[in-house]
Amino acid sequence: MQENNLLLSIKNLKKKLGDFQLGPLSIDIYQGEYIVLLGPTGAGKSMFLQLICGILTPDEGEIWMKGKKINHLYPEEREIGIVYQDYLLFPHMNVEKNINFGKKYYIKKTGISNKLYEERVHHIIDVLGIRHLLKRRVQGLSGGEQQRIALARSLVLSPGILLLDEPLSAVDSSLHGKLIEEIKKIVKEFNQTIIHITHNREEAFFLGSRIVVVNNGKFEQIGTRSCVLKKPLSLFVARFLGGMNIFKGEFCEYEKNDTMSIKLGDIHFQYKPAENSAREKQDVHLFISHNDMHISHERIPAFDYNLPCTIVEIQQKFTIIIVSCRIECDIVLDVVVSYQEYERFKLKTGDRYFLNFNNEILHVI
Repeated sequence: MQENNLLLSIKNLKKKLGDFQLGPLSIDIYQGEYIVLLGPTGAGKSMFLQLICGILTPDEGEIWMKGKKINHLYPEEREIGIVYQDYLLFPHMNVEKNINFGKKYYIKKTGISNKLYEERVHHIIDVLGIRHLLKRRVQGLSGGEQQRIALARSLVLSPGILLLDEPLSAVDSSLHGKLIEEIKKIVKEFNQTIIHITHNREEAFFLGSRIVVVNNGKFEQIGTRSCVLKKPLSLFVARFLGGMNIFKGEFCEYEKNDTMSIKLGDIHFQYKPAENSAREKQDVHLFISHNDMHISHERIPAFDYNLPCTIVEIQQKFTIIIVSCRIECDIVLDVVVSYQEYERFKLKTGDRYFLNFNNEILHVI
């Protein structure tokens, strides 16, 4: 990323509340990025947002925004908007007044004309599709409607960063997908930088340009969706993200080109680590990506491995099918297949097939 697009820089941030220690945490966030903090309840995600927006003061560390240190600034001085999971709309105001609540402060601070402000407000209202709600009171509005209004109220103030604290957790499941699409539309329309916290993996993977996996007050891993899914840095990350095919193996030796030989049952897998950190490990965990294996009736020579297998279970989960395949040495590998593959190969439990994949989908933890 271009250094001149650096928007927010967090450096060794720490905060202790009671027995809970957050940090040290560090991350650089760039203009237009959609950062999703993903982790279990109590991991420290909300505390991190509160430190960024100024509700909490860090014990140690620095927060820099647009090249300026902002630790000392009050929340209203930080150009940061926040939308909470319960939206915090004002019940005594109608929708239009809720959206324009910060108008006087924003115009005074920025010097923008009333005309330009109104143009921005109406553009946001149209993007979010809430013009028909402007004269209504907020009581009685659906969760999805309240979420749009809360988003509009933050966006009209042109925040440098928009913080979303579990914004979809209170929304009915039937509207969840539609609202995710609308948030995606906002990001594209306004080039809005967002930090979004959630414990919902599907939400994180669909929205995030980068995923930050949080556990016990620490950033376990920061990376793209593909990186955290296929190259988890810890067993927690692999398991929390729904990783299948995690096995305890045995490191045997290094072969040519610094390739590790990992023994799993009677099978030797070849893995080339990105770093030499695993050189001394004897017991390792081998992670095999469930999205990158292919089932076939015959061996496919183009792949590094063509393992005979027997299908022991087939599960349908939402839009995917998970096929459990028992290979030699009584190890079961789970494979995600499409409906097309399922129909094409007429997959059935008890039938024999070949499981084909390359070394590049292996990862050692």
